[in-house]
Amino acid sequence: MNKTELLNKLARDNGERLLLARALDKLEEPDRSLVIRFYFYEEKTSALAKACGLTDTAVRLRLHRSRGKLRKYMIERGFDHAE
Repeated sequence: MNKTELLNKLARDNGERLLLARALDKLEEPDRSLVIRFYFYEEKTSALAKACGLTDTAVRLRLHRSRGKLRKYMIERGFDHAE
């Protein structure tokens, strides 16, 4: 990979990170925290449920709905996960 290709990849990656950060900001609490803790800190749904006073099923359902919201937000803004 030459310098131009590397710079283009880094710019695309940074753009995707910024888009993801904006999408996460659109989520309400506790959904935002659940997504961050589950995907970035790799906490188990059982631990998240206990910390938030929810059932494990409720946490998994919130994560499922949040993924849908994130996906919709990013697709509406031109993100193509196939790139």
